[in-house]
Amino acid sequence: MSFNQREYQTVVLAALLHDIGKFMQRAEVPLSARSKGMENTLCRVSHNGRYTHKHVLWTNEFFELFQTHPVLGVVLEKDSICNLASFHHRPDTKLQEVIQLADWLSSGSDRVEDEEASDDRENYKKARMHSILEYMSIAENKMTEAQYRYELKQLDDNALNSFPRHRSDLTPKDGEKLTNSYGELWDAFREELEGLTSENTDRFTVSLLSLLEKYTWCMPSSTMQRPDISLFDHAKTTAAIAAALYLYHTDKGDIDTARLSINDEQRKFILLAGDISGIQNYIFNIKNVGVGGIAKRLRARSFYLSIVADIASHKLLHSFRLTITNLLMSSGGKFYLLLPNTSGAAKLVNGLKAAFDDWCINTLNGEISLNLAQVDLSCKEFVEFSEAIRKVNAGLQQVKNEPFKKYLTAEAGWKKSRFLFEGRRFESEESLCVSCGKFAGEYRDEQQIVMCDHCYDDVKLGQELTNAHGIQFFMSSTDGRYRVFDYSFSVMKENSKPYRDAYLVYQFNNWEFGSNDAALKPKYFANYIPVFDENRCVGCEKDDCKEQGSVHAGTPRFFTCIAEASRGRKMLGVFKADVDNLGLMFINGFRKGEKSISRITTLSRLLDTFFTGHLERLLREEFHYIYTVYAGGDDLLVLGPWDQVIRFGIRLREEFSAFCCHNPDFTLSAGAAVVKPKLPVYACVANADRLLKKAKHEKALGEDKPKNQLAVLDDCFKWDKAEAIMAEGEKLKNWQSEKSVSMGFIRQLLYSSEMYRQFRRTGETRCLRYVPLLAYNISRNIKKNEIAQWAQDLLDTADPKHKLNNLAFIANYSMTMNRS
Repeated sequence: MSFNQREYQTVVLAALLHDIGKFMQRAEVPLSARSKGMENTLCRVSHNGRYTHKHVLWTNEFFELFQTHPVLGVVLEKDSICNLASFHHRPDTKLQEVIQLADWLSSGSDRVEDEEASDDRENYKKARMHSILEYMSIAENKMTEAQYRYELKQLDDNALNSFPRHRSDLTPKDGEKLTNSYGELWDAFREELEGLTSENTDRFTVSLLSLLEKYTWCMPSSTMQRPDISLFDHAKTTAAIAAALYLYHTDKGDIDTARLSINDEQRKFILLAGDISGIQNYIFNIKNVGVGGIAKRLRARSFYLSIVADIASHKLLHSFRLTITNLLMSSGGKFYLLLPNTSGAAKLVNGLKAAFDDWCINTLNGEISLNLAQVDLSCKEFVEFSEAIRKVNAGLQQVKNEPFKKYLTAEAGWKKSRFLFEGRRFESEESLCVSCGKFAGEYRDEQQIVMCDHCYDDVKLGQELTNAHGIQFFMSSTDGRYRVFDYSFSVMKENSKPYRDAYLVYQFNNWEFGSNDAALKPKYFANYIPVFDENRCVGCEKDDCKEQGSVHAGTPRFFTCIAEASRGRKMLGVFKADVDNLGLMFINGFRKGEKSISRITTLSRLLDTFFTGHLERLLREEFHYIYTVYAGGDDLLVLGPWDQVIRFGIRLREEFSAFCCHNPDFTLSAGAAVVKPKLPVYACVANADRLLKKAKHEKALGEDKPKNQLAVLDDCFKWDKAEAIMAEGEKLKNWQSEKSVSMGFIRQLLYSSEMYRQFRRTGETRCLRYVPLLAYNISRNIKKNEIAQWAQDLLDTADPKHKLNNLAFIANYSMTMNRS
């Protein structure tokens, strides 16, 4: 059967909009006489003869309202967009059955129950969306009733609206009708939708998907049982499943006769996962050469790899004729795609994998590898979608252990020719790039060194990212400024309009659509880095700085400048953190029967929103000297003045806990390395990485388990003790700065801390010799009663929760604060 592009696009749009009627019904949008009269055609009939699932009447009304739209306009065909979307509860054709089955698979059930049939007939107009983050638990969840809800508010540029609120702090109050709130959102949604004027269906589909995310992310897809899946996530995954089903059966040639059942065991789908390896080595393997080299390039390299992962996922989707709806999850250099298991699927994936390997080897010397793994899925297996995630991640881990295997080997052995870079020649050692030492370069006037194209692009991309407003993607290698595979991308600046030729346009931290015909996708993006203002270096006391002459407003601050903003010793803090047990949470965190694809994508989207949108806001509003290296998915790496980085970590954890409804199973671990600003960046990050592993795998003194901890200044402690420990550090710092205690006394405290830790680990009484030594030091050198009492408390070793547990941090904090 030949492929019908128009019919396929119709199926995708209908699946995306099949439940748009729920939005309108809850807003009490008036129905036309025509839509009212379609009850006996569109609605299910209950056992007592009553019409149910009436939201489909409003779905039909939606298309009546947009009948003149260039893409959504009503067409008098049995399988028009309007009919495919409206008939999903009483299908009359095979394509309508495709939408129905996709709806069922997305929700993990057959959607028999009707939300209008509850005891409170208008509950569906009162129920807010619950946070999935409150319910989840690795062990048995003992929560009896959810306490947090999302307000009915559109996504905002600062991501503040995506924070859940306690049910006692809602407006209108919990249990009151939300018709007015739905109505306000509907009016705004309709106005913005009317401004999406593209006649190109693919571009329009991208913008429509984004508009649905903006307005329906906070609306429950169903108010029956537990309303924790958003209308947006349900709509998107329904469209993804419908697209894959259509392509699978079209490939088989049986779209008109196919068996479409939620219990079908035929593997019609592929869940494909992609992941980039070698990220840290690539990002941090740079030299500090040229003007402001590191500060300009670090963010660029991190960003570039995220774009490589994005474009790889786009190429895979395009090769299967799929839209961005089938990109289920994407963050941190990792993505998941839902593909049709067609007869040519394996050949397509293998061909693209070979092309990716070739590009990674010949363009980046194999410093990174793009790994792909897949599992085949049946309709029946969608009910336990988290099991598919587990299987594909296990396969991905195996592939990551054998990078470039197919590129470098064959059945007969090694492909020896592929170990040589044919055609790569250097005229002389002087022609080698000074920055990376890997490629031939040319002299660059601005940098005043020989630099290869890759390193030069790093610098240029780093400069552009400081004021980036978005990214445009092109299927050509020449339309964009920066090439990836045979695609390309360009950075959008303020007031620049997107090109119509771009197949996708990211718009950073800006959810306004306006009137346009671009494939627009607003995206939260943690891009904050401290830059020089118009005062530039005024007031700087560093006489030995060689870069002051090159500074202008908007230039990223150099790491030495960032360190100068520290109190006390002028050091950098390198902070690395991620969510504890997240992989386990994706697999086991959902209750039995609730492991649907929609819930899993909801979880992924929410976490990415926190580590991009909320992080960006936190830095811009509170921590102006902290530099974002990367953030997204479930982790981040930032650097800044060492004392501000510690404060930032405490605030971040507070925000994360609130975002997760104070669920004790959602925790962060972090490591904060305090380093000299001129230490090579890879060494700085290695220190932070070591401390993060310590926080995750070692129990802090006096605690019964690891994780949910911060490791910093030769110590480790739980987050809930951080403020009290910081207060003790500030107290000792003040005494030291007042000369009430000496540096010798501080060193004695550090020695006592180490001896105490050894005693707690080994139980050897010889380690307690610090007690008489410290007692002698106190009696001889401490004159103030307040300080003497504070120090005397340190001699009590019986209390397992004693501040002796964290004396290392307290003493190191005081010393670092008092060193200039």
